[in-house]
Parts: sequence; structure tokens; C-alpha cells
Amino acid sequence: MSGISVKRPWLAEANRKRVWTPEARAKCAEAARKQRHSPEFKARMSLRLMGNQYTKGRVHTAKTKAKLSASWKPSKRRSEGMRRHWRGISVEERRARLRPALIASVNTSVSRLELIVRKLLDELGVSYIPTKQLGPYFVDIYIPAKKLVVECDGAYWHGRPDMRERDRKRDGWMRKNGYKVLRLLEEEISDLASATLLRFVA
Repeated sequence: MSGISVKRPWLAEANRKRVWTPEARAKCAEAARKQRHSPEFKARMSLRLMGNQYTKGRVHTAKTKAKLSASWKPSKRRSEGMRRHWRGISVEERRARLRPALIASVNTSVSRLELIVRKLLDELGVSYIPTKQLGPYFVDIYIPAKKLVVECDGAYWHGRPDMRERDRKRDGWMRKNGYKVLRLLEEEISDLASATLLRFVA
């Protein structure tokens, strides 16, 4: 589409003003569903979604984090076609469709804080499971011998009021089902030593 807009801008303008009939929309949607991308194309798209070399791993200042937190609003825009599509699917089928993508995204998105804690646990010789699913939740680190859940909380996301409420709900479920919860804040992890962590997991 980008090639069309650059080489033939009049065609892109015509397409923007075009009124699509329901039959045409259904035909385009069916063609898109049948489209198969190559592994190389999928790899390129994954890198684009993960961020480029200039933004990946960037650390924001406290002032920038506060501005981002204040300006963030959940998007309420969603296409009517997507709503109709999911309305016609049972809850069980929705979960079956979303589960593989959810597990893949959780397993590939490991934060810097989690890596620090994992390294300390390895030095201590503590056996743990990274990114473990417990009931409806995925936890950062799980230590089976202690039934201990270790959560590594970044200051930006877990400092938000809605995230704090979600964390309280998660912790309540964990304790109700016999798990202990250890939440390590970003400022604590940055200065965390093996001896200090040992006191929690021993």
C-alpha cells in the first residue's frame, strides 16, 4: 500500500473516498484470512513490534514516566466487525484461540528486572520456574520448594492505581490458594544482593 501512495497518489486518494459494500468487505476479509506469510516476513514483523534499536531497553526518567502515566488512556475504539466476530464465539473457544498467543507473548517478554533476579537465584542455587502459570495468572518466577511467587514490579506500570488494584487482586488469589507472594520493586531490585534475596527464599 505504501508503494501505491508514493507512486500513484491519485489511486490512494480514490481508495480513501471509496464506499465499500458489505459484500466487498466480506470478500476482502476472506482473502486476508487465507493469506499465508513466510517465516521471514513474520520474523520482520516481530522485530518491528518489539521495537527498534533506538527504543528497545530505553530507561525513562521519573519525570517522563509521570508524564506518560498521566497521559495514558485506554483506547475505546474498536471496529464493529471485530466486535461482531467475537460476539459470535463462545467463551471456551475464545480462550482456546487466545491461549497460544498469550503464552507465546509471556514467554518472550522477559524484563530486565526478571533477568537480574533470575541471575541471583542461579548464583544461590535456588531451583525456580520462570513465567509459570498458576490458575488464571502468569507469574514472573515461581519457586516450587517454597510455593513462593516472586513478582518483579517496574516502577512505571505497577505504580499506576489500576495496576496496584490488579496486583492486590492477584495476590489475594495466590494467598487464598496456598501460595506465598514476594513483590520486589524496581528500586529494590537495582540494589539487590544475593544475601538479601536469600533471606526471602531460604
